[in-house]
Amino acid sequence: TFNGDLSADWGLFDAEIETTYAAEQDNPSEGVFTTDSYTIFNLKAGLELGEFVDAAEGIRGFVQVNNITDEDVRYATSVLKDLIPAPGRNVRFGIKATF
Repeated sequence: TFNGDLSADWGLFDAEIETTYAAEQDNPSEGVFTTDSYTIFNLKAGLELGEFVDAAEGIRGFVQVNNITDEDVRYATSVLKDLIPAPGRNVRFGIKATF
């Protein structure tokens, strides 16, 4: 596998893009099927809400999109890889508070 990311932080706003590439597993042990290669892209972005509302000091809103291209991912190390793939495209919104 190859993992890489690129991130930027502008104080008020931050963003990150991550990628994971896994090569085809074409020489498995006996009784195990091969696994196709895959490439996943994830995107994260966050915003400090305390800059807009004084009462929100230390509160950060974020959005995270995983598997942007909706790649069919099957982990070679999973015993369930031939039955259940990894999650497809999914979006997460949230608020993180530090105090």
